[in-house]
Amino acid sequence: MSTADRLNFFTAKYPNPFDNSKNITYKGAYEFLIECPLDLIFKTISNTSLVNKKLQVPRRLETEIDGHLFIKTKFLGFIPTYWEEYPWRWVFGRHIIANREHHVGAMKNEHAVFHFERGERENQHRVTFYYEVAVKSRLLKFLLNSTFNSFGKKIEKVVRELVAIQSKHQSLIKGIGEHAHRASKRLINAGIEKPLAELMGQLIYQADDDEVYRIQLPKLVTTWGYDLDTLIDNFLIASKAGFFEICWDVLCPHCKGTRSRNNELEDLLQINHCTPCALTFELNDIDIIDVTFKISPSLREVQNISYCAGEPFKKQHILFQDELELGEKIKLEFELPESLYRLRIIGKKENLIFSSSDSVGKEFEWDGLSSATYDQVGNKIVLSITNGDSTKSSYVFESLSLPPYYLSPLHIFNNIKFRKLYKNEKLSDGVQLKLPDQIILFTDVVDSTKFYAKVGDKEAYRQINEHFKIIQKHIFAKKGIIIKTIGDCVMATLRSLDDVIEISRAISQEIKESSDIDFTLRYSVHQGQVIAVNFNTGIDYFGNNVNISAKLQAISNSNELSLSSELYQQLQSENSSIQFEKRTYLGDRDGFVMSIN
Repeated sequence: MSTADRLNFFTAKYPNPFDNSKNITYKGAYEFLIECPLDLIFKTISNTSLVNKKLQVPRRLETEIDGHLFIKTKFLGFIPTYWEEYPWRWVFGRHIIANREHHVGAMKNEHAVFHFERGERENQHRVTFYYEVAVKSRLLKFLLNSTFNSFGKKIEKVVRELVAIQSKHQSLIKGIGEHAHRASKRLINAGIEKPLAELMGQLIYQADDDEVYRIQLPKLVTTWGYDLDTLIDNFLIASKAGFFEICWDVLCPHCKGTRSRNNELEDLLQINHCTPCALTFELNDIDIIDVTFKISPSLREVQNISYCAGEPFKKQHILFQDELELGEKIKLEFELPESLYRLRIIGKKENLIFSSSDSVGKEFEWDGLSSATYDQVGNKIVLSITNGDSTKSSYVFESLSLPPYYLSPLHIFNNIKFRKLYKNEKLSDGVQLKLPDQIILFTDVVDSTKFYAKVGDKEAYRQINEHFKIIQKHIFAKKGIIIKTIGDCVMATLRSLDDVIEISRAISQEIKESSDIDFTLRYSVHQGQVIAVNFNTGIDYFGNNVNISAKLQAISNSNELSLSSELYQQLQSENSSIQFEKRTYLGDRDGFVMSIN
């Protein structure tokens, strides 16, 4: 295909939304072949901020006004430029389209497309960068005509380098500088081991602003080689020592964009708003809070300055985003991993939700006028969409899975270091966060009234404190968390039912062998969803499932562990050799009790 034919193909396939019939325009297309999985190519190119940084494109200042994105920068490094960035349009693995209307500068508008096609060989793909621009002078058109091909070669070189780096999960930071070395010494003094302290020092003083504006620990797992628990522990230590700050980022439930960053849990607002999505939402789900870290401003000011804006990389859960004219019809085909998906219209409540599975596919027809939900519909999906609304509308097809490198607040709430170092952290009044299933363990002193009468208050206080130390030691050894103590009762969360049984046995055995403790314990456990709330003890867990675990204590005697019927059935399916006795609590509910001697 000739160059002219290729340009005509893209002009027809991706119509320019701007009327340039009376403008001076330039069109160009640069293509290259690359052997790499398509998803990695797409994710690399869609991270246009990183690509443009490597291309040494001037940084861009973003401003959001009434849901519209405006960009200020300098074209060619010296010409002041200001434009409105229209919402990007893309289909995952097919194309990315960016449109800009300029208000200040040498251009009037831009229409840029990345187009992806399969090559002749397996795992080979052709990438085409197609570019239309309306300019204010013929000189600029001449310059573009002279330099476009060399710019395309630079894009190809950068993409190849980034694909190679990301496929190997390599860090972009090489070597340690003087400032980073001094910071690492201070981090070592704060309790961080040397290898990790050096990586933190590099991150603080050598990483670019866009890499550290939102430090995501799950992402560092892939480049630093440490497990997530270790990174959380050490970043909490370093934050308490003044090197980093914890950020509780509120995400829009639709676009997953960061709507607010909060250094204190107490700063989280109950009601939040996302203007681009025309959505007001309540902060009641833990999944819309992403825990990140940032460098302490006392060490380094990190600017939220972008090289590009609105690119698909920032919304990796979105597989398709485009505007449809009234009555316009499109058909899309996807082969999807198992997950929950949603097709919606920005600013509308109607949506189509379905869960995919490894089975025969399904075709959906949707006009956007009603909502529907389907289960287990197959992984090969055909979406036939007709805009039945009264005006042009923006359609979004997205995965409802969590964003890449998301870190749940639950990882922090259930972290020993956080409970010790940030014990005064609390949620603001009114905020109640739904948490996924938690294993809730209660311990209680048997016949405590007789025990206090027998030994007296002073001796009872001493023994109770000793038994708290034993409980804490064994729970922390299994990375469990003590939520609170209520008199001589302990409420804790554990990671597994096996841990509950092992810990209960270990605690009872140590108390039995102790000459300083003259009482025994009973235990109860239940699993289920809870809510995190603010209470006198800081972050507390509350709800019916907590209440059930506490009420189960009534059927436990000395050195016995009572389980709810749900946990009993789970344990029986995994280990039927344990002997249980069925007992009734709350009048008509069955609990199951096992001896832990």
